[in-house]
Amino acid sequence: MKGNLLKPILLVACLTFCFLTNNTNACSIAGTATASGDSLCYEDSVTITLTGYFGTVFQWQSNDGTGWINETGTGSNTDSYTVLPGASKQYRAIVTATGCPSDTSNAVSILVGTIPVPSGVGATRCGYGSVTLTGTSGAGGSDLKWYDAPTGGSPLGTGTNFTTNVGVTTTFYLEDNSSSGGSGGQASPILVTELDFSDNASGGAGDDIEIQNVGPFPVDVTGWQVVAGDVSGNINGYNSIIQILSGIMQPGDVLSFNDVASSGPTSIYWGGNILWNNAQNSWVMILDNNNVIKDLVVTDWDAASVLTMAPVINGLTIPIGSQWTGAGVISAATTNQGVVRNGNSDNNNSTDFGVNTLTVGSTNPTMTLPFLGLGCSSPRVPVVATVTPSTPATITATSTAICISGNST
Repeated sequence: MKGNLLKPILLVACLTFCFLTNNTNACSIAGTATASGDSLCYEDSVTITLTGYFGTVFQWQSNDGTGWINETGTGSNTDSYTVLPGASKQYRAIVTATGCPSDTSNAVSILVGTIPVPSGVGATRCGYGSVTLTGTSGAGGSDLKWYDAPTGGSPLGTGTNFTTNVGVTTTFYLEDNSSSGGSGGQASPILVTELDFSDNASGGAGDDIEIQNVGPFPVDVTGWQVVAGDVSGNINGYNSIIQILSGIMQPGDVLSFNDVASSGPTSIYWGGNILWNNAQNSWVMILDNNNVIKDLVVTDWDAASVLTMAPVINGLTIPIGSQWTGAGVISAATTNQGVVRNGNSDNNNSTDFGVNTLTVGSTNPTMTLPFLGLGCSSPRVPVVATVTPSTPATITATSTAICISGNST
């Protein structure tokens, strides 16, 4: 009888203890796991953070679809863990408080974009001189970059062909790139960085357009075009003068255009008035040699007009798509000011720009180079430039021992 009376008392005591311990964080609580990014390139890292937990023992786990395994990298037993996934995975944390069972956090999913590796064809030559290596995109594109190392290293060139001088057998490394994935998605490092509407007393004499290579790689811009929209009331109208680019723009290189013939050696004369007077309803577009939009900056046009924009350039209709969203940049400026790009990433809208002091011909102080979000990269593949020695020459003599007055052939 006495034992039966104690059972409900013990049950109440147990429930009370469990309630109190769970509400005073006396038992394990795994908390909430979050990630600094959920869509990455394969070479990108991500930081996973745990908050609202109670416990002293941590263990991060990952799952690539084959089951949960313990992570072993630096920080894998702390509440902030930076990891290089390399492939799409889920992550979760196991937290244990002393004397309590472990608790498991929510799982966070990290989607990792990968690009097929390109293929390269090496070249062979005899002795020192020029070789041309050839690359083919594994992803069906042509944004290939050449390096001097399998990771990191220095960018040497871009494109399907890479020509260089070698004196000994040398291994180069080829990677493919895509505008998908990454933190920004802006595929082209050649961007419009400043617009000056000086016909509206916003600066010095004439209009200015500035473009710059804001990425870390040289870019061959041969055949690329700079087009200026300058027709009031017609968003598809543009200046009949189009600038054709040539050569390679190195990282940080700036090209500026002015519509005053005496603008000086630092600026290229456009050949006539560039932009619509009074800075109203203008745009500037960069097209590559396949007439693909690499950058677009719109000023003053409303969002509805931009949405329907489709100019016919070189006989081709160029739909805008997602190259610009929303309304254009409000371009009202005072003396020595213009529309200036800011920050270090491009989101294709007016938030990337402000009306600031012009620095035509040099990098804007409001920008940080190189820009982020220029796309995902594939693993690099080696491409070998082989240098073979020449056939040794054999020298013989008709006589190797002669008198002082003698001769030998």
